[in-house]
Amino acid sequence: MLLASVATESSAQISVTGGDILALRGKSELVGERSDPDEMIAVNVGSAGANQTWDFSSLAADEYQYTRFYLEPSATPYGSQFPDANFAYTAEIQEDTVTFNTFQYFFVDNSILTDVGNVFTFGDSTFVDFIQNGFEVDLPLEMGGGWTDLSRDTTGFDTFEIISTDSSVVTVDAWGSATMPFGTVNVLRLKTDSYYISRTYNNGVLLNTMEDRDISYDWLSKEHFIVASISGPSGGTDPNFTSASYIQILQGTNTAVEPDGSGDSGAMLAQLYPNPFSSELTIIATVSGTESADLAVYDLLGRRVRSLPIGRTDGAQTITWDGTTDEGVDCAPGLYFVRVKSGQQVETRKVVLSR
Repeated sequence: MLLASVATESSAQISVTGGDILALRGKSELVGERSDPDEMIAVNVGSAGANQTWDFSSLAADEYQYTRFYLEPSATPYGSQFPDANFAYTAEIQEDTVTFNTFQYFFVDNSILTDVGNVFTFGDSTFVDFIQNGFEVDLPLEMGGGWTDLSRDTTGFDTFEIISTDSSVVTVDAWGSATMPFGTVNVLRLKTDSYYISRTYNNGVLLNTMEDRDISYDWLSKEHFIVASISGPSGGTDPNFTSASYIQILQGTNTAVEPDGSGDSGAMLAQLYPNPFSSELTIIATVSGTESADLAVYDLLGRRVRSLPIGRTDGAQTITWDGTTDEGVDCAPGLYFVRVKSGQQVETRKVVLSR
């Protein structure tokens, strides 16, 4: 169960700046999620106000675990479609045999964070959302700050018309310290009060109205951005809810750790897209440290079928594989392994080639 209590004077109020957010580029974090359709995840979200503490260290977020990468937009497959963005984060979630990928794009400077757009993929399907007049967050973000996100959508067919309005009011209502599985960090708490209403008309006559409301919280730190998210039950109006429908907990940072713990060099596979692929696989790899990295593709028998170029410059790099061997011969359809190695650190991911 999540615990919260009033803190001692040990924590300090923080201010999240544009520089803090942009400094995340090139980093990665392990995230855990859990959802419960019966809304039976026991939580205690604590109170609004100054100098609070929250303990997330034992809250089980073990339904899905994935790595979230913070990148330059140009290091993602869709960065060129969002030329105004200068910050992006991506995540890949494996559910049974289906791989889901999300790409979120933002513009960040000293005074504002703006939502530019997002891409969602699964299998061979890709959904791109270019956001006009997206939400804007005044920076630096600190106690008492906040913003409002309002969208309106009209859908019509024959004589029917559906008008939907989705609004969210976000307020920074608390600050303090949060104990995470990897340690304790100073945080801001963001409260989001969301309200959705949909009205259906036929020839201008109102047929029905559907409404929904929920309250959720996010905890932000300077070093890690979002360290925890908790959503209350659907339709809930109690800001002190004790049953959550969804939780997301940051498990740790720099997830591809070297076995010897030296931390002097490393390389991680951020994204493999699309997966399965038929003609070209996009590989996003993050390299750090001074040792050279090796990127290659192996078949089921462990044979190295293709060596791929990867530089030694710190940060994310984009490499493509066209499904051929080093000799230029087309590989047979099937399962392959993409492996990156730097120093003592090795990471391997599965891909499926379909012709």
